[in-house]
Amino acid sequence: MIVKFIKEEGIEEVVMGNVIIMLLLYSNDVILFANTLGDAQKLMRALKEFCMQMKLSVNNSKAKIMLVKSQNKDKPCIMYNNEPLESMESFKY
Repeated sequence: MIVKFIKEEGIEEVVMGNVIIMLLLYSNDVILFANTLGDAQKLMRALKEFCMQMKLSVNNSKAKIMLVKSQNKDKPCIMYNNEPLESMESFKY
């Protein structure tokens, strides 16, 4: 169902090899993929709308962002619910 919200934001599909991947879900965790920082911010809006409709919440203290294969050396500022998310160099699940 969250895919509907992602598509409504007009977010470009992420292609890895020849597979389209927009998100991964496991238990109560979600990993969202974006090609650009602009799309990453749009994903946060889509996630917020989805959570509001489903009466779910996101724990901002556990929410992280990570750039992969990026030429951007600056830490990105991606916001969720008007709060900046922590940027990580790596993430161990």
